[in-house]
Amino acid sequence: MFEATFKITALLESNGQGQRVFQVLKHEAPVDDEGLLSLVAMIYQQDVSHTLRAGDELKVTVRLDFPSREIERTLHFREDGRFEGEGVAEPTTDLLPLIASQSERFRQYVQPGDVITFSFQVQRH
Repeated sequence: MFEATFKITALLESNGQGQRVFQVLKHEAPVDDEGLLSLVAMIYQQDVSHTLRAGDELKVTVRLDFPSREIERTLHFREDGRFEGEGVAEPTTDLLPLIASQSERFRQYVQPGDVITFSFQVQRH
């Protein structure tokens, strides 16, 4: 059995104009909602997608630490390079809409000081 987990954790802060920004890396500029989703998509494309093989299971999780909330979707990677499973109406190669909809549910609850985590867990049996 093979298993790999990729995580992105971000701290929500407020910038000088009262806008929400996410601090992902300590010594880098914070990013807005769109920038955070772009970073998650980049990690998926550069790291996660290269580990996937036909038949693998991919768990996509978005977690908010407080109040404690978590959404997890389990997907199956097919031989044609598409995903099928929870939250996916039709087999797809593009996971960004799924990730965006999962994180959208938390945006109304996120306050400065909160931590949000995106994770991809690949399992091969």
